[in-house]
Amino acid sequence: MKKWEYLTAIVAYPDIISKTTVRVVNGGEVTDWKKGTLWDSLSRLGDEGWELVGIHWAQFGQSPPDPIYIFKRPKAG
Repeated sequence: MKKWEYLTAIVAYPDIISKTTVRVVNGGEVTDWKKGTLWDSLSRLGDEGWELVGIHWAQFGQSPPDPIYIFKRPKAG
């Protein structure tokens, strides 16, 4: 049976078209992970074998909801 590994990324949108900032990856806050456009970030993850399988919107505190991108890829080995 095929086994999967998963990656979740919470994305902040200071400018939805040109810039995104990945704030949290797999539960750990990050400051410089995959900065750039959303297109660039998704393309890099695709190059690493990650497939986007879902987007969940979650609200943290009083801020507007942020999308949580959910990815999977086959587990090595």
